Amino acid sequence: NGAIQLGSTRDFLLKDMGGPEEEVYQRALWIFEQIDRQDVRYVLMHVGKAGAKTSIARWVMARQLQLLLSRPTPASDFGLMADEWLGVANLSGSGKDQAQIAIFSSLKVMLGKSPWFKEHAPARDLKEYIEFPKNIAAVCGSSSSTSKEGIGIVCGVADEVCRLPTVPGQGSVRADDLVKPVLETGVSRFAGFWKLVVMSWPEHQDDWMHREIKKRIEVEGVARDLTSEFMSVPLTR
Repeated sequence: NGAIQLGSTRDFLLKDMGGPEEEVYQRALWIFEQIDRQDVRYVLMHVGKAGAKTSIARWVMARQLQLLLSRPTPASDFGLMADEWLGVANLSGSGKDQAQIAIFSSLKVMLGKSPWFKEHAPARDLKEYIEFPKNIAAVCGSSSSTSKEGIGIVCGVADEVCRLPTVPGQGSVRADDLVKPVLETGVSRFAGFWKLVVMSWPEHQDDWMHREIKKRIEVEGVARDLTSEFMSVPLTR
């Protein structure tokens, strides 16, 4: 089988996925278009109440699944054995149950209604993960749990990392322990394709997200401030 030709970011959401169930908030769609750019790999977002986190998270995971499944031989493209598994992860530091309720269950519903996935990659729901052709999967859980399942994570979406503890314990992993393994694996194994999106309600000015943004700017010396462009986007269509 040859590669499947894909359309634009908006084509993906409005055609391939059958359109959103709710009114499309143009600012949320604009954010998703920025994340979906091929030169964007690591995204850090402070998102407030009613900021469309769930929608953006499931759009990102579904799009990365589509990009993987459109390849004739995904594993071989990354130098892996043909029977090795690749996938996307809804990263949760406080357990799979919470991840299932928050985002993963919403992703399942959206994929089940998608014309593109029904035609090209029908999904098999196995509760804690979703299985697709070509040894592709969507999973939820921590970075360590997904690695134990033998799935190479090419895309991770983490939510509410600023509420995770800064030290181990309390039934949750640290934010660094949740994010760092996916970041390192992406850079070393899936160059030019990986994507990591980290979102969280802003807790305070020295929370994990603020510190990580500051560190990235200091290390890489590059920052793209999209505030004015974002504010110019109409709220709804």
